[in-house]
Formats: sequence, structure tokens, C-alpha cells
Amino acid sequence: LVLCKKLKNKITIKNNYSIMKNLVQDHMKFNDSMMNIYSQTDRTHDKILVFGLGIMIWAGIQNSRIHKEKIVSLFDENEFLIGQEKAGINIRGLDDIAKFKDLPLILSISPCYIENVIVKLSKFNILPIVPQNYQYYKKYF
Repeated sequence: LVLCKKLKNKITIKNNYSIMKNLVQDHMKFNDSMMNIYSQTDRTHDKILVFGLGIMIWAGIQNSRIHKEKIVSLFDENEFLIGQEKAGINIRGLDDIAKFKDLPLILSISPCYIENVIVKLSKFNILPIVPQNYQYYKKYF
């Protein structure tokens, strides 16, 4: 989407192609890392927890990186979703997460929220499984 306004004076339009290309490539590496975490967790565990309802987990299920049947519960902070189901999986609030602290927790959120979520989960002595490259976006913003 581009909004244009006709001006009397000419202006130079900055080309951000190289920055955007690098950002997209870094994000693709992040996505690959997340899918690898999903695959590894699926191979090594029979029961899995997921924090967040982002598209990543659904892509992982669709691409057979993780079996939906292994997901015990989805966790989210949106009070309007807590107590609901998505794709037959119940959605719980963070208050319930300590009951499952022995199960692996993977994420389905934007990388820009990961640090914040790690802090919130640390209050429950739970560390999610995250890729090392999740902070890639900081060099662009």
C-alpha cells in the first residue's frame, strides 16, 4: 500500500531494498529455527505446551513439524480467549502454567515479544525453548 501526495518540489525516494532483503532473510532463519525446535520437541516428548496463538504453531502442525495431538494446552494472556478452544486445544491463562512445569514449553509468538514472555514465565520457574537468533530484529529497529 502506498499513499501519494503530489508536491510542487521534487523529493528523493530512499530505496530500502537491501535492508528489507536482509530483514526478510533473518526472519526466514528465525522461522527455520522455530520449526527445528518444534521438530526436536515433537521427537523427544509426548506432551508439549505452547505459549501464544501465533501462526507459527499452526504452520508447524500443517508442515508436520509437530503433532497437534501432543499439545496439552495453549497458553495466552488474552482474557477473552482463556477458557476457549482453538483447533480442539484448550486455551489457559498463565495462572495455570505452573501445573505443567515439567512439560516442555515452545512459543508461537513474534520474536519481539520473546524477552518479555521469558521474564513473565521466569516467575513460574519455567523457561521456554527459544532459538538463539530470536533477537535478530533489534538490528533493524
